[in-house]
Amino acid sequence: MITSLAEQLLLARDLVETGRDDRELARACAAGEVARVWPGAYVEVGTWRMLDPREQQRLRSIAALATRRKDGLLLSHESAALLWGLPTWGWPAGPVELVDPTARRGTSTARLRVRASPLHAVERASRSGLPVTSLDRTVADLLFSRSRVQAVVLVDHLLHSGLATREHLRVLLAARPAARRRRAAGWAVDFGSAGGESPGESVSRVLAHDARFVEPLLQVPFADGDGPIGVVDFAFPVPNDSGRLVLGEFDGDVKYRGATYRHGRTPEQVVQDEKEREDSLRALPATAGFVRWTRRDLADASRLTEKLRRAGVARRR
Repeated sequence: MITSLAEQLLLARDLVETGRDDRELARACAAGEVARVWPGAYVEVGTWRMLDPREQQRLRSIAALATRRKDGLLLSHESAALLWGLPTWGWPAGPVELVDPTARRGTSTARLRVRASPLHAVERASRSGLPVTSLDRTVADLLFSRSRVQAVVLVDHLLHSGLATREHLRVLLAARPAARRRRAAGWAVDFGSAGGESPGESVSRVLAHDARFVEPLLQVPFADGDGPIGVVDFAFPVPNDSGRLVLGEFDGDVKYRGATYRHGRTPEQVVQDEKEREDSLRALPATAGFVRWTRRDLADASRLTEKLRRAGVARRR
């Protein structure tokens, strides 16, 4: 997919090299035939409109690298994360990020950030023919530059997918003893869980923790006399009532719209199946309560806090 994206780019300099007028692309852009991805880089409008914001940002990163006149630059931080397939919470909307191993100082604008940083050979890699910081270097950069919540989203993904162990992440942190945000990065590594299956679940855990709710069990399977019911995202233990749990589910859009999750069902059928599944879960003797929340509730932590409180989720002392 990354290679095919790069092949879609139309570069003004390529026209010049073939003796054509590079203003052809500017005129095509004015006519609505192509979209300007980056100064000197365009893509057909139909292709651009089919890309989601994450793919559009990935294409901007590729275009920024392709149009730079200096050799030796690598995609880094968020831009490298997009090529490595690492998750974010929300659509990436910041500047394209590059690293220049030979520069003495970096430069930064609203659209492009170039950091000056030496790189060892093991910190360099290639993804689909594009120079990027290695996975380890990218992960370390993100842990020290992302917000606390975004860092947990990253750690959960790495642990769940098997791309890294907690011990390995601690080694990466230890290699930068004087780095800023070291404490926040270390907390994210300690708090991360292999049970976090999506960015929304990771954010939910952080917000619930900050509101002092009891630590939930993650991805808990349930069954009744008719057989398996399914796996529940969160199961909050009820203090002083052994075996009783308040069940919680984060409802991301993919649950109802994603083709992979629906398995050929219509969104309406998914809703009906989820309702029947919830009824079965509520009927279990161990269920002390049931609560659902969405991205909207995560945008305002007080909304999630109120939903968990009403469902009877206990708080830590």
